[in-house]
Amino acid sequence: MVLKFPIPDALGRKLLGGLALDLSERKQAEEALRITEQRYRLLFERNLAGVFRSSLDGRLARLQ
Repeated sequence: MVLKFPIPDALGRKLLGGLALDLSERKQAEEALRITEQRYRLLFERNLAGVFRSSLDGRLARLQ
């Protein structure tokens, strides 16, 4: 992402200031989350046998 903004100097001239941010790591994390959510959603939408969640010790977890 690049942001540009005017900066007036003491003589009234307009200079250009800017800021550049690399958002590629955030975009990759957002895409990974989107894919994980899609897989999880499809698991429930296409499963005919039923699904439940449990803790590692076998207690059923509440679905929200």
